[in-house]
Amino acid sequence: MSNEKSSSPMFQATSMMLEAMRDLKEKKITPQEANSIALLGKGITDMAREATNFVRATGMIPTDSAFGSTFRDIEPKVTREALAEQKVRLEAKGCTLLPSNRASGEF
Repeated sequence: MSNEKSSSPMFQATSMMLEAMRDLKEKKITPQEANSIALLGKGITDMAREATNFVRATGMIPTDSAFGSTFRDIEPKVTREALAEQKVRLEAKGCTLLPSNRASGEF
């Protein structure tokens, strides 16, 4: 496993919950302690779901935290000129560029 994945909060929470289930089975922790860990896991899962809903609704990805103050587009802005150049390149290769539904000056 990569170091990046193992250091992510979601991976750490998953590992903690699996360890808690093993500890509960081996009677190393009480059911109340296991319930507390499960509630923590539910909170993390709920936050991840809301972050995903935010990205879907806005088309923007927070760059500084889950609901941060700095965002970037999922798809970068493209000027009309750059789009026209891309259309020419695609047509030269025999491809067709499908029009966008966006009506504003930038895509």
